[in-house]
Amino acid sequence: MEYIPLNQNNMLNKISLLWADDEIELLKSHILFLKEKKINVTAVSSGEEAIQILGGKKYDIVLLDQLMTGIDGIETLKKIKKINPSIPIIMITKNEDEWMMNEAIASQISDYLIKPVNPNQILSSCKRILSSQRIQEEKIVKDFLSIYKELDNEISKVKNISEWMKLIEEVIDWEIQLDKINNLSVEYFIMDLKQRLNDNFTKFFEEKYTKLLSENIFPNKFLDTEIKPLLNSGDKVALIVLDCLRYDQAKLLSNDLFEHFNVQIHPTLSLVPTTTEFSRNSIFSGLLPNQIENSFPNEWQDMKSDLSKLNSYENFFLKSYCKSNINNKVSIFYDKVTNLKYGNKLNEKIKNYRNVDLISVVVNFIDILGHASVDSTAVKEIIPNDKSYRKEVRNWFLNSWLFDMIMKFKLDNRKIIITSDHGNTLIKKSVIVKADKNTSSGLRYKTGRNLSINPKYGFSFKNPDKYFLPKTNQNQNYIIAKSNYYFIYPNDFNYYKKNFENTYQHGGISVDEVVLPVIKLL
Repeated sequence: MEYIPLNQNNMLNKISLLWADDEIELLKSHILFLKEKKINVTAVSSGEEAIQILGGKKYDIVLLDQLMTGIDGIETLKKIKKINPSIPIIMITKNEDEWMMNEAIASQISDYLIKPVNPNQILSSCKRILSSQRIQEEKIVKDFLSIYKELDNEISKVKNISEWMKLIEEVIDWEIQLDKINNLSVEYFIMDLKQRLNDNFTKFFEEKYTKLLSENIFPNKFLDTEIKPLLNSGDKVALIVLDCLRYDQAKLLSNDLFEHFNVQIHPTLSLVPTTTEFSRNSIFSGLLPNQIENSFPNEWQDMKSDLSKLNSYENFFLKSYCKSNINNKVSIFYDKVTNLKYGNKLNEKIKNYRNVDLISVVVNFIDILGHASVDSTAVKEIIPNDKSYRKEVRNWFLNSWLFDMIMKFKLDNRKIIITSDHGNTLIKKSVIVKADKNTSSGLRYKTGRNLSINPKYGFSFKNPDKYFLPKTNQNQNYIIAKSNYYFIYPNDFNYYKKNFENTYQHGGISVDEVVLPVIKLL
């Protein structure tokens, strides 16, 4: 596909401007002038109105009066930046007081104008800002296209997991940068690159998985490598497990945290199948799945007999790990949050645990959001692709009780470690499998009797011990989907295709499911 340049002609024909001023009624002549110059102006009389409107509609530029009644221009600017950090903002002020301009510049304004302003000044500022944006966007595209072939060639040359991690991180960094570019041909290039990356990584991971398990990059080694050293050094630690947080989403979140922390982020790997049942229990126990079954047979049997209890023993596993690997003196607080009400409640009482050595919180929002795309057409429209999913996760995080809690941990000088148990992927291609009624119901992996799958779409095995998985019944085996395929039964084909295709699922092998983040806030 040929690259189509960004549209540079008639750029101003597409400008939408939101103007907030508590004396907006006196500025009708300015607004009429700007509309004649093909600028679509939405006028509001308060910062509160501007914030509300921006929550539901996209604008190219915001014009703010600094001295408004209610919340002023500076406070409005800060709230707008939480909704959309990249939107250009022009501040209008009565003076050039140094403290005010320092505050505004620190809050990332694009320009400021001194009252009284005339409409030509506003028009000139809009042109200058958007022209600068266009130049920046063109540079991003140019830089990406110059390295595109190099990245594409590198995919077929990668030999080990360290090289894969480095390459995946580089491609994800480009993916996030290109989120800013509204150009279909550029989107095609990055999607095409990521698909080849995904296909090749999946093949490598399948072939090398059992050998890779000996390295310290899986959930069973997380406590050993990330938590134990901090506790042994006398640090107080907060461990936050964001269920289903993908590496691309974590990279976006980490960019927002640089303002407040010394941020370190690196990739790690999920276990296969990429599910909470295996990977999250492995995080909290420090064991591989079959080791959990052997070490805690009663708890494992209880979990298997009641699927609602699959993660009921995380606190128990964590305390057992600390007792065996650190000492009995380590105090632990654990909790799991599945809804906003409980999250707010936990945030209010977290101050009561300041003296606890290890605070561990599991948060299910991202996983719930992904699965909601199955049941809600509205959610499916909100997150139709990875770019939208990243955006919604970021919007939630920056405005969440969790972000507030993290800032409280900072005030207490607590070391903060954020990770995930698995990611998910947008499934697009159905594969028919034949199975009996006792086969498990997952779309990305199944266990059952005499299951088979074309190696192109997934891989199967009958020896779970080789993959450190719990024993299955006699003649049962696993099949695990690759890339963006999902399993479907012949008699339910139309139902599953209609309800599950183009939804986010996990359990299989793909970059988005397997490659996970470890974020350190120090």
